[in-house]
Amino acid sequence: MSKFGNRSLLASAFGAALLGGLFAAQSGSATIEKEVGPNSTWLAYDVYAGGFKAMRAELAVDLGEQDYRLQLDAYFQGFIANLFSLDFSVTAEGGLNDGRLSPRGYEMNSVWQKKSERRIAMTFDEGEVTRLDIEPEDRRPTTDAVPAEERAGALDPITALLWPIATLLQQQSCQGETEVFDGRKLFALRLEQQEAVTLRASGYSPFGGPTQVCHLFIEQTAGPKKERSRERIPEYIRVYLAPLSENGPPLPLRLEADNRLGRIILHLKEAKGALSAEQLSQRALR
Repeated sequence: MSKFGNRSLLASAFGAALLGGLFAAQSGSATIEKEVGPNSTWLAYDVYAGGFKAMRAELAVDLGEQDYRLQLDAYFQGFIANLFSLDFSVTAEGGLNDGRLSPRGYEMNSVWQKKSERRIAMTFDEGEVTRLDIEPEDRRPTTDAVPAEERAGALDPITALLWPIATLLQQQSCQGETEVFDGRKLFALRLEQQEAVTLRASGYSPFGGPTQVCHLFIEQTAGPKKERSRERIPEYIRVYLAPLSENGPPLPLRLEADNRLGRIILHLKEAKGALSAEQLSQRALR
């Protein structure tokens, strides 16, 4: 475990801090330009930890009428990139049925310091994990493994990025509960509505305007190192959501959380594609 915490939970924390499918990138590399299709959206976030720019996280969302595909990539930037390297890439796909998310496939790959490789891949069928690959094999839990009956119906970490958005669209408020299984651990997620605020565009992000605010609470409920996870996982993530186009869905403009590293903030820096057409909430930087 690196001092930067649980890598397999990064996707949860992003959606979960972002609320964390993308394009593999070397630490310190230039931003990857993605070809954006008619039903695709590409969102890029700068991640600040303790006041320093620490990471770049890029999310690609492809939505069909009855399915979805997500890709999240993250890598270090700033002075941290001179000390550590991380290649982190996650993909997920599944079905959409009246706003209900049904995962079908998930794969996480990470390389820490260009030598420590990890991979988790899952196949789902009607809410059940029918295949689970973990590499290296000694990372597979034994005594603390999550039983199949406990993880039934759980989302994968990156599909969980869509869950607050789907909940907000269905209920017009942030109220709901779900579970997330990352291949090793099971987490309970809970949404609570907060008072709306207006974000100002700034040098951190060109996006601003009225936002809905949700608190996303995360708790590990099963799997290895359950007690230690309470020290690493923030009690909740504060998510600011607003549409980027006139008829678009609410998207995370900003995410905030506190853990032992201090305050972590994700600012939406760039957006392209179908969901950012017209970008009514964006103004030019001065």
